[in-house]
Amino acid sequence: MYYCGFSNPKPWLIYNDGSEYVQPAINLYRKYQRKINKLISNDPKVLLVVQEQETRDFNNLDQVIESIDYQNYGNYEVAFIPLKENSNTEILENNYYKFTIIKSKSDLEKMLGSADYFYYMKDTSYFSEWNVISRLVDSAIEKAADYIIVSHQVFSMKHGNYQVRYESQKLIDISDRKFGDLIIEKPMVFTQNEGFLVKKEILRKSIGQDMPDAAMHLRIFNNAERKYLYDKSRWTKVDFEN
Repeated sequence: MYYCGFSNPKPWLIYNDGSEYVQPAINLYRKYQRKINKLISNDPKVLLVVQEQETRDFNNLDQVIESIDYQNYGNYEVAFIPLKENSNTEILENNYYKFTIIKSKSDLEKMLGSADYFYYMKDTSYFSEWNVISRLVDSAIEKAADYIIVSHQVFSMKHGNYQVRYESQKLIDISDRKFGDLIIEKPMVFTQNEGFLVKKEILRKSIGQDMPDAAMHLRIFNNAERKYLYDKSRWTKVDFEN
């Protein structure tokens, strides 16, 4: 195996050809990379939850899971919430590092019990860089943040281009801001119920019967004291509606 150190990115593309020879070698490398990263650092544990949407587009879901598998962070678990019908879980289980299929709220609460942070994303969005989780957790620790929401780009399937908003590339303190004002100021970010990192304790205060909808996101925001906007695109969303 070709050794290329701990730096990233590796000498293969994030979206590789997935051949029967290449993909197993990449998966094995990533598996051992995560183990090494976990041994050499004492990172907080992050629970990433991916919720399958009505689109049922496997190619897009495959891209989401691949972008998670690509992360260099050593201490995370992945929980997948499938649709009740026509789910792609069997295909995903065969292709990627082990993740847990969530069948009930209690399943999620058990996984959350051993985590320090929670990151939620729908299957219409994916990480744009290999070190997103590391950057977000480092920022949360540095600022003692309860909640960090992440800027993003939208790729329009209809128009075939990126709708890119201006980015300051800074971590902006929004602790004293009202959620309604932020929606007006940055609707592309704050109307999306995905792309945010939150402390476990804050999520426990906010969790309802279902996974994050607009009401639950508002509860999370209100329960968090130290809140930040990471004004740099950390994930990309495919827009199926426009």
